[in-house]
Amino acid sequence: MRGISITIKKGENSYNKDMMDTNYEERLTWYNALSKGQIISVLEQFVTNK
Repeated sequence: MRGISITIKKGENSYNKDMMDTNYEERLTWYNALSKGQIISVLEQFVTNK
């Protein structure tokens, strides 16, 4: 299974982290920053991820 990376921001710094290694607050902050098109893109990655 291919990992899906999300961008985590800590102050002025940001880095990519595997979604499975993030906590609830990191995922919620990331999700709330996405546009509708970006959300659809991530959902498509989940559906096609094998």
